[in-house]
Amino acid sequence: MCFPGFFDKFIMRIPDTYFYKTTPMTKILIADDHQLYSDGLKYTLEKEFNVVSQIFHGRDVLFEIQRHFPHLAILDINLPGTNGLDLGRIIRSDFPEVKVVFLSMYREEAFVKIAREIGAYGYFCKESSGSDILQGIKRVLRGEAVFETHPPEIRSVHSGDYFVKTFSLSRRELEVIKQIRLGLSSEQIAEAMCLSYETIKSHRKNIFFKLNISKVSELIAFAIKNGI
Repeated sequence: MCFPGFFDKFIMRIPDTYFYKTTPMTKILIADDHQLYSDGLKYTLEKEFNVVSQIFHGRDVLFEIQRHFPHLAILDINLPGTNGLDLGRIIRSDFPEVKVVFLSMYREEAFVKIAREIGAYGYFCKESSGSDILQGIKRVLRGEAVFETHPPEIRSVHSGDYFVKTFSLSRRELEVIKQIRLGLSSEQIAEAMCLSYETIKSHRKNIFFKLNISKVSELIAFAIKNGI
């Protein structure tokens, strides 16, 4: 036999500590045509955020924005189709609740100035470490504007000592990693470094062995994390 209100009274006596509120994880969209870099960035961000979409062509960005309504959109400037700057301008106009940050190889002040004028919340160099990008995005989500206007301090590129001691990576191998992170093929790296294709293949094999990895996506994640 049930008495009206009996269970209601019982539940009201249960301390609030037995209940906890859940909040939706922050949703982030990544638009970058370099899939390996995008995968590495996603790997870094997924530790604390929900990466709802990876996009590789400018034409798909607005559709995915409407589909997921992310809290933050990370746009590469040099997207095929509609470029990142134009997309950022549209997003800020049509979806003002979506914060926009740019992530690019370009450090020129002209691009940073345009990003500010568009109403973006941030601008980061792809050469920045994964931890720097992660911390920058956290600041943006708190409402800060974060614009990286100077080349980041990258210990690996400037000295190489840390990676030589820790991973036995040579300066040339560090340069190969940097080129891979930027999306170059072995043939392109060979041409850029004035080396043979076979030499670059050998460097790649040695890099994978020294880092104990088997996938390029793992190498990209390593490069992002360590600012190579």
